[in-house]
Amino acid sequence: MTTGLTRATSGVRNQQRHRGSILINMAIAVSLIVITLIGTELGYLFFVKREIQKAADLAALAGAQKISSADGCADAKTAAKLSANGVSTTDPNRNLPSMFSLVDADIECGRWSPDNKDTVDHFKIATTSLNAIRVTLSRAPIALLPFFEADRTIQSKAIAVNDPIAGFSLGTGVASLNEGVLNQLLSALLGTKNQIALDLVSYKGLATGSIRLLDLISVMPNIGTVKELLDTRIQLKDFMLLMVKALGTTNAAAVEALNGIILAQVRSAEIKVGDLIKVTTPSLEGAADASVNVLELLMVTAQIANGTNAAKLDTGIDLGALAKVDLQLVVVEPPSIAIGQAGKDSNGKWKTQAHSAAIRLFLDARILDTSKIPLVGLLTDIKLIHLPLYVEVAPGQAWLTDIQCNIPRKDSQVTIASQPGVVSVCIADEMDTQMTNLETPPNCSAPATISKVSVLTIPILEVKATVPLPATVPLQSSASMHFDGVIGNADDIQRSTSNGVGSVLSTAVGGLTSGLSLKACLLSIFCLPTTELKSLLNTLNTAVITPLLGLLDLVIQPLLGLLGVQLGYSDVHHQSLTCGDSKLVY
Repeated sequence: MTTGLTRATSGVRNQQRHRGSILINMAIAVSLIVITLIGTELGYLFFVKREIQKAADLAALAGAQKISSADGCADAKTAAKLSANGVSTTDPNRNLPSMFSLVDADIECGRWSPDNKDTVDHFKIATTSLNAIRVTLSRAPIALLPFFEADRTIQSKAIAVNDPIAGFSLGTGVASLNEGVLNQLLSALLGTKNQIALDLVSYKGLATGSIRLLDLISVMPNIGTVKELLDTRIQLKDFMLLMVKALGTTNAAAVEALNGIILAQVRSAEIKVGDLIKVTTPSLEGAADASVNVLELLMVTAQIANGTNAAKLDTGIDLGALAKVDLQLVVVEPPSIAIGQAGKDSNGKWKTQAHSAAIRLFLDARILDTSKIPLVGLLTDIKLIHLPLYVEVAPGQAWLTDIQCNIPRKDSQVTIASQPGVVSVCIADEMDTQMTNLETPPNCSAPATISKVSVLTIPILEVKATVPLPATVPLQSSASMHFDGVIGNADDIQRSTSNGVGSVLSTAVGGLTSGLSLKACLLSIFCLPTTELKSLLNTLNTAVITPLLGLLDLVIQPLLGLLGVQLGYSDVHHQSLTCGDSKLVY
């Protein structure tokens, strides 16, 4: 009896034990299933996140390729959407998962710059001077475990930038030079022991040759970046030898011409490469593929080696306290070379511009200066006349206004504006610095002390003035030149002239009326007003002079064209276009 009861009790216990083990196994199994499902959900979310980020990156890159096209932001958005969405949900080239679509609201056009500290991603929404596109995707994928409440929104952001750059040179003058004159000019500039004797074929070889900055870097020892190249100081002869190496076998005539010049034994002179080529891109390395013309690079190299001019006269008259005249003269100035981006910077200045003049003259004349007389100079300071006069003959200004990159390259377009002139005259202070200015128009704004009388440091009479007289083509009439994306064809060199004598003279008078400054003070208290004089000149220019000079253009301009006469011209030479591939920066 006892034995039977024991067996029955034992059986019940075994059944309870089996039921407990099943519950444990079921709990473990359910836990594993839940963990697997959660892991699958997380893995799915990470997968979707990766796909969305990839699509955002590719869309931004595709859009940036079109950001500098004719329609700018509209083209960029279209390209970005095509990259993400394809032509349909079943398009194999579609990059975004079919459950999502990229729309205009997800795409922003603007400017990206590492100098923009206002935002974390250095991107600023803009409508002009576009160089970047930002794609922001914020989407919630389908939930695998809808019973788990959670925010599954995935956000991905990508910024791609594409800053196309172009290189050009600006040369000005009143006449062309033949090879005989060029030989004499180069011999004088380079200080050769033997006369350079290149023929027309050699000069054509130099004129058709081009060298990339990257080519120069590759043949220069211990130089690996554009910045290092521009900072390099090198002997004139050594730089010409590097030009020969950089050309390689691409232009035999140019190589032969350079070797001929080197054999003529050029002078010993150190130059800085950055003084030859002005690179204005935010990242200098972006200009590595930019090219420069061999002949123009040679002329500028000779210019720098000879003291920043083609023919320099540094002379004057010194009669002590009675009179002193300092004179600086530059003639036949070589072209100015510029490489950079199009458009204006945040200060409203053109990013890439060049300035040149056929002749530059700075005359600093002083008549009767008592500061040079011993003892007398301690008591009185009399400067009867001080005339700082700066003159440019055939001045020219050019700036890069727009770059539109397209495929094929021939459909790309580079727009450069040019403003030639006949002469520019300025009486102002600090004008001696303009003798080496290769970028901006002359700054004629610092008043010069024309006359001064003081006794025992007490000012008796002081006359200050600025007199600008820019006889150039009006800014609104500047020539807008369009170049295609192919280098080496017929449109590479374009010329603008200043034969519009009436408009040029009108600009000169307008510059005088707007920039004229005259101030004469007695004892620093009684000053003669000049406001009425400026107002009268401005009224006279607007009502009488400008209309009359406009009529003059109708007669003189056709006549000069018929005779083939050019009063002053600017030659713009488009040398390189680097559209480059867009790159991710965020």
